[in-house]
Amino acid sequence: MSVYIYTRFSPRRNAAESQSNETQYAKCQEWGAANGVPMPPTFQYEDKALSGKASNAELLEDLVADRPGLKEMLNDLSAGDVIIVYDLDRLARDTFLGMAILKAIQCRGARLATVSAGFVDLSDDSQELLLFVRLWAAKQERKSISRRTSDAMRRHQANGRKMSKIPGYGWQDDPDDPARMIPNEGERESLEVIRSYLAVEGLSDREIARQMNDNHQEHKSRSKGGAWSHQFVGSLRKRGLKDE
Repeated sequence: MSVYIYTRFSPRRNAAESQSNETQYAKCQEWGAANGVPMPPTFQYEDKALSGKASNAELLEDLVADRPGLKEMLNDLSAGDVIIVYDLDRLARDTFLGMAILKAIQCRGARLATVSAGFVDLSDDSQELLLFVRLWAAKQERKSISRRTSDAMRRHQANGRKMSKIPGYGWQDDPDDPARMIPNEGERESLEVIRSYLAVEGLSDREIARQMNDNHQEHKSRSKGGAWSHQFVGSLRKRGLKDE
């Protein structure tokens, strides 16, 4: 029997609240030692600064192609091996990808344990729904955290606090305070024009960009030459066309 520890860490704005690969590894070792699993592990696999989202590929091998640590571990598994992870969502942030990985582990005859819940029974079909719900719940919680983080950033931006190296469209650096921003009136006028076009039902991003380039040349985007593109209009639309 070989023992595997797999860790994944994707740095982001709230990284201080997340478990690093090193912390996950230590917690997994502690759990294994406390639960009769031979330590230290035979192998350690990790993916750092990589997302756990699923791609558009159909085959599992393609789905994890951008996660070399996970891919190598799945290829190395044999019957009777044990995998320890900090939590199920370290395997995947996508619910269906997570279920596919669990099925692959089961098919190889290996066992899976998490620090948070102990050994996971992959052989019991009745447990599949429970595992799916656990992965789904973790995904929803991450979405909720992301929304709260985004809302907090927007509140700070609305108060003039600089949250990134390049101020959002409608803002510019405050020449008197590099940590703050001030409104860019020209860009805000452009946003108002775009809002007026959005009020016309049925206009696409591409059509709005064409209208801006043809009829409002005094209003510039941040693209090279100041020309408007449907991609830039689309990015503003996704952000709610707020003066961010």
